[in-house]
Amino acid sequence: MTYKNTPIPEDKDPEDYTHNERRAEILKHIIDAGLSRRVNQTELAQRYEASQPQISRDFKRIKEEIRDTIGNDIQVDAYALYQSSIAKLLDQERPYLACKVMDDYLKFIYGIGIEKSPEKIDSECSDLRERLSEAAKKIDKEDFKEK
Repeated sequence: MTYKNTPIPEDKDPEDYTHNERRAEILKHIIDAGLSRRVNQTELAQRYEASQPQISRDFKRIKEEIRDTIGNDIQVDAYALYQSSIAKLLDQERPYLACKVMDDYLKFIYGIGIEKSPEKIDSECSDLRERLSEAAKKIDKEDFKEK
């Protein structure tokens, strides 16, 4: 059951929602807010007459479903975009931005719970590391002004 496809009943009191309906509405609140941390769990607990720990478990289940749903597709797309972006920035002799893209990518993969061993990262990044090392020698102060 996916929460994004679960209908949210309009003719039912929120405290009478099933756990799937409650989670579907919570997901809608998260999407509307743009970030899960912008949704107040205490207010939701009051809305659904549920405990705050229950709402916290709902958040956890929603995040698990999203991770399972987008898992491989987003990982493949992000990896391809990351590799392409780094290569293009290095070709343009913009090593500072290339390093920022690499840092953002690593934050992304760790943020969605992908764990990579140092050996795997080493093998995937060896060519990029060499190119970054060469490009880093060319960094001048102007590169640090870019955002």
